[in-house]
Amino acid sequence: MSKLTRFPAATRSLLAGLIGAAALAAVVPAQAEILVTMSRQGNFFGFGAAGTAVPLTPNGTTLTPTFNVPAGGRFIVSYSAECANDAAGYESWVSLEIRAINVNTGAVRVLSPTGASGGSDAFCSSNGTAGYDGWSTNTVNANGVQLPAGTYRIQVWASTVFGGSGWLGDTSLVVWR
Repeated sequence: MSKLTRFPAATRSLLAGLIGAAALAAVVPAQAEILVTMSRQGNFFGFGAAGTAVPLTPNGTTLTPTFNVPAGGRFIVSYSAECANDAAGYESWVSLEIRAINVNTGAVRVLSPTGASGGSDAFCSSNGTAGYDGWSTNTVNANGVQLPAGTYRIQVWASTVFGGSGWLGDTSLVVWR
């Protein structure tokens, strides 16, 4: 005789239901919470070594709406764009910084892995011919970890390294946790 048979049928049914619910909850995947999403069709080009804030919407907005980060909170910024570099040499590329800007303090933090070693990270590179060609669609995921609690906005900063002129088109940005 099973130990459970000592319990009334209603109690056994309740226990079976709770065990089933717990098993179901264990297999449900975690859901990401989307904090911000922005996209822009069209092209943004002609930026160089000095760098510039990248438009994130068709009307030219260069900052995301605000979102809150609790103490110990984390978030991820995914940025995708069609990219090209107009440079005659193979040694030129487009570099991106994804910046988290604390709305209350003005503090700016460049999110890893972007902005590595003063622009040594290539979002896309020249194919060695003059002119905007060799386009590719690329994505970078930047991690907002260990930031102080606060209200933040995201900005994408683009520049070229070792010459040339940059092109970013048909962009998408998502902030999620």
